This record gives sequence, C-alpha cells and structure tokens, in this order.
Amino acid sequence: IIDNLDMSLTLLMDGSGSVGSGEWNLMQQVCAAFAQALGRRDDIELIVASYSSGFETVISRHFDKRLGKYHAARPDAGGTPSGIALAAIRDSIYGRLGTRRRDKVIIHLTDGQPSDPYEVKKQVDLNREQHIETFCILIGGWESPEFRETYGKRFQRLDDYGQLMQCLTGLFASITEAR
Repeated sequence: IIDNLDMSLTLLMDGSGSVGSGEWNLMQQVCAAFAQALGRRDDIELIVASYSSGFETVISRHFDKRLGKYHAARPDAGGTPSGIALAAIRDSIYGRLGTRRRDKVIIHLTDGQPSDPYEVKKQVDLNREQHIETFCILIGGWESPEFRETYGKRFQRLDDYGQLMQCLTGLFASITEAR
C-alpha cells in the first residue's frame, strides 16, 4: 500500500434482510480485519457504514476508538435502499460533516437488487460529478444489467462471502496503485 494517500475510504455494507445473519457477521468481520490491516495511518480516513431499512454510520477515524454516530434518511418502502445510502454518505459524511481528504472512495458491498436501481445510478453519477469514486462488490446475488451499467469497470461479482477479503484487498491495492 502506497504511503501519503490522503484518502477518505468508505466501506458501505448492505445489511438488508436478504443478507443472512452468518453472511452479515462475516461481512462485518472482513471489514474489521481490513481496517485492522490498514493499521494506524494518518493518510487514510476509514468510514464503515451499514444500511437496511434505516441507515446508521459509525465513523472511525484512524482506528483510535473515537466513535461517532450519524443517523440519516429512513426509506418508507422495503427493499434495499442503496441509493439513499449512497446519497447519505456523499451529502452528509463527505458534505456536511466534511472531509478534507483529496481522494474520496466508496466501496459498496451488497448481495442484491436495490429497491430503485435508477436512484442508485443517479447517486453514482452525482458521486462522479463530485469526484467521489464509487465501486460495487456484489456478493452471491443476482447480477442485473443495471449493476454493470451503473458501475461499469468499478463492479465486481463474487460467488460467496468467503471471497470478500481477497477481493476487497485486491480492489484497494488497484485503487491505491492508480494514485
């Protein structure tokens, strides 16, 4: 991993009902292990967020256990509110709460179809306009044409959660090499 990245990295975890409890626990463990592997770095601000029918973000800056919580939009309908979660990260975490990091990256970890794929596309496009790179790792879910169209080359599909750590570290390595 390259030094002096000046990056804000968000791992956005889909915690909707379609993610089983075993898979949810594994996703959390992988994100925690990934954070631990990064270690104490001043050049990376890590944000780990999850969403389901509501949205809650736990912000951990430099892994020093100073945690804050932020509550954002709650959708009225069921489904996976991926678009709302992407908007909340951009507008609230990167917007109002602010980050002074040069590079802003979101890695969206999901297993399924969003409740509104057009909203996801809109939010990913808005992220691009605001220089926020948005990636998606689809784990074991059905791959719709909208995923490929929305994320393009920033999309990866895994067969199961056991592949997540390897994929996440490989993706992060390719992101940092591009800097």
